Amino acid sequence: MAARRRIEAAEQITDEQQMFATYREAQAFLRRAYTTDPTDYRVLAEIAGIRRIASDYPTENDLETWRMAVEHAPQVLNVRGDAAEAMIAAGRDDEAEAYLLPIANDPHGGRNATQARRRLAEIQARRAANGGATTP
Repeated sequence: MAARRRIEAAEQITDEQQMFATYREAQAFLRRAYTTDPTDYRVLAEIAGIRRIASDYPTENDLETWRMAVEHAPQVLNVRGDAAEAMIAAGRDDEAEAYLLPIANDPHGGRNATQARRRLAEIQARRAANGGATTP
């Protein structure tokens, strides 16, 4: 909860140095939480989510953190969606597709399902443009 409060505060800060300092405070709390329970998907998702502001995002470590978050909570659709976005950004369309399919097929539909279907269509269009080649 302390990390979440810091993240929410950082999102409101306009001064870049202060924003990064507040994110670092959140990361310190998240490290402690991860040490306590490395299977808590919420902690993993927050760790990976904070990294979105980094210029080198997503790194292989970021992708692995998203993978672990989904592995520990495959039923949490927003975590799957965030993981899929990271995979797409890294050119890992096959993994992104695997994360997006359950969202796209959610019987309750809604905005997330519509967004997932759109992202799946983009992946299929990229494959078609590449002659059906898939990503690693």
